[in-house]
Amino acid sequence: MHFSANLPISVLFNPAARFRVAQQQEVDMDKDRIEGIAKQVKGSVKEAVGKVTGDTKTQAEGAAEKAAGKAQSTVGGAKDAIRDTFKK
Repeated sequence: MHFSANLPISVLFNPAARFRVAQQQEVDMDKDRIEGIAKQVKGSVKEAVGKVTGDTKTQAEGAAEKAAGKAQSTVGGAKDAIRDTFKK
């Protein structure tokens, strides 16, 4: 999923806004993939905040959320691949 660098930051952190942008760009992606990407971003931010503040609990929670997002995004990607295979 590629987004233009001209998008406002609020779109990048809002799964619903990202979905609308994706629809506008005629990108057909599974909901799990979009939500997974959002979780990855949120987890990365949380992990970075934990590192900066020295809060290991927040850092670990961020890493876990990032990993969960990656897994969810992978599932969505697999769904996309299956759907694309049958569309052809």
